[in-house]
Amino acid sequence: MDAIAVRKKLAGKIDKIDDQQLLESLDALIDDLLAKKSGKDFWNDLPDSLQKGIEAAERQMDYGQGIPHKEVLDEIKKRFKN
Repeated sequence: MDAIAVRKKLAGKIDKIDDQQLLESLDALIDDLLAKKSGKDFWNDLPDSLQKGIEAAERQMDYGQGIPHKEVLDEIKKRFKN
């Protein structure tokens, strides 16, 4: 199947979708795939405050100050058990 046929097939499927949230998710997915293909790094698009928060969290993990994943899951299961 050539590119034009694939585009038409995709457009037909998308035209049948009525769910706004699904359409927005598909749009974001396509944007992400295109950005990855072009080599664009999303990091530079993040606000400075978010970048600094992520970097601080990474430093905490480097110093062993994080909470192991299993402990977090156990706490969530215990808290929301019903």
